[in-house]
Amino acid sequence: MRTDGRPHRVGTGRLYVGNTNDASITVIDTAAGKVVGLVQLTSKKVKAPDGKERYPHNLRELVLDPARHRLYAPGLAFRDSVLYVVDTRSLKVEKVVPGFGFVATGATLDAAGGKLYVSNLQGQLFTVDTASLRLEKVSEAGGDQLLNLAFDARTGHVLATDEGMERLDGMREKLGGLKDYRKRGEGNRVVALDPADGKRLADIPTGQGPVALLLDAPRQRLFVTNRESGTVTVFDSGTHALLRTIELPAHPNSLALDPRTGAVFVTVKNGRDAPKDSAESVARIDF
Repeated sequence: MRTDGRPHRVGTGRLYVGNTNDASITVIDTAAGKVVGLVQLTSKKVKAPDGKERYPHNLRELVLDPARHRLYAPGLAFRDSVLYVVDTRSLKVEKVVPGFGFVATGATLDAAGGKLYVSNLQGQLFTVDTASLRLEKVSEAGGDQLLNLAFDARTGHVLATDEGMERLDGMREKLGGLKDYRKRGEGNRVVALDPADGKRLADIPTGQGPVALLLDAPRQRLFVTNRESGTVTVFDSGTHALLRTIELPAHPNSLALDPRTGAVFVTVKNGRDAPKDSAESVARIDF
């Protein structure tokens, strides 16, 4: 099935596909197997730092809120990231919340608590009230490159991959204008954060370049993809003990769980030496 743009993240029920570079979300009816809508988050292009005309924000993580009939999509930018809120009934943008800093990528929902947590690559954790859509709090968190998030309902903590990519540190200073930023660590870890103040409560060392994380709460497992080391690391989510390291080709990226069986699916992106236009892959992990 073809979609417009470059798909990046999907939801459940209906399929919501974030088109990373086109500032849009494709909506697919999974029963009929057809596209039923395209949500254009913004139609206005701006001049990027390289002088080219682009949409002001790219997409990475999408979070579905079925109870409130919403889809949350952080729109990342070097200096003015935002949060797009989409009404899943009308397939229209309900609100655009500004103020999310340098490259906001991570998002996770505490549905019971009515909070959405968003992170960026300047070590900040944002709390959004899902009833009012008000940005309640900005916390300086115990990490730097908080790429992706998961909410642990058992502990009330927010888990975040802290990537540790040197190139991103340079981009933060040059393109984000954050010349006085002080690093809080070397990355290559998952950090457990207290959402009340962003305080780092625990460090979980991972492989090189952790990207995505997936919490399987019933089985007490935490899965992390490590892009640079080409592995998936599996931890006990209660004790943070390393249970297993799984070698995969090239660059493991995103994760999805079959809650019935516990099987985990991992997208694997091609390395630079892969033939042009060669297909990428999905790996299944039975643990």
